Amino acid sequence: MKYLFSITAMIVISLVLSGCVPKKHVEGSSKQVEVGCNKNSLNNKEMSKDITVTVGDEFTLSLCSNATTGYSWPEQADISDTEAIQQIGHAYIAPPIKNPPVMGAPGKEVWTFKAMKKGQNTVYLEYGQPWEGGEKAQQFILIVHAQ
Repeated sequence: MKYLFSITAMIVISLVLSGCVPKKHVEGSSKQVEVGCNKNSLNNKEMSKDITVTVGDEFTLSLCSNATTGYSWPEQADISDTEAIQQIGHAYIAPPIKNPPVMGAPGKEVWTFKAMKKGQNTVYLEYGQPWEGGEKAQQFILIVHAQ
């Protein structure tokens, strides 16, 4: 009985202590460029932004996207020098669920990149109908200055 109590106590202590280990703070640690779904951005056919990062930094680009319209951004960005800037992720984030639900509400697409070497490079994306001959609605150019 004493042995069982000791084992149980050790398990509980180890679980409590494992929860006390500080975790690396990730939120806000990377730089980001975000273009929301406001009228100005939706009516602007050509958009561009600049970002300055340090070699080794990860950074994100977030653009308004509405899959219910038949238009989308490509998963893979067109990068001027893929040895200098690498795309390491892409995700679609659906709009928040409201009560009642809003039909056709826009979400956003988020790309994650990493600066691999110094210099200026561009990341190009085009929002449009993804099929051959489909209409192109917007283009976005991110100018990346890696130091």
